[in-house]
Amino acid sequence: MVTTEFDWENGDDAFPLENVPLTEDTRTEARLCVVQALYQSLVMGRHVADIAKEFEVTRLAKRKADKKLFALVCGEAAEGAERYKEMISSVLTEAWTWERLDPVLRAVLWAGAAELTANPKAGVGVVVSEYLNISKGFLAPEQVGFVYKMLDGL
Repeated sequence: MVTTEFDWENGDDAFPLENVPLTEDTRTEARLCVVQALYQSLVMGRHVADIAKEFEVTRLAKRKADKKLFALVCGEAAEGAERYKEMISSVLTEAWTWERLDPVLRAVLWAGAAELTANPKAGVGVVVSEYLNISKGFLAPEQVGFVYKMLDGL
């Protein structure tokens, strides 16, 4: 059995505690934080807005992330949570449901769909590419392909 110092069920994450970015791009950093916030919302059963507020005073305050982009995407994800769940579920096969998808996969898809709506200036290609690259750090190759297919089809 592998043990870590992280308590995943209670909201710990793998982000460095220091203000050391995981990427050199503040917008990519914000998107990573959005995925983490949505993931925590899913596994902890808490509202996205509450998690986002906590992020703003804890993790996000220590990150070199685009805080406006984080707030924009998290706000849209919170406001349209049911809409995005239905949108993503509508393109799944009968054998797969929203609940059956891995929580990390759900968080990436939810974040990408929310940003496509909230940040049209970024362009579909940029948003899909960003979340595709983020998914490569957390998901198996076949799931990364699924992210591409799903986001490109929304």
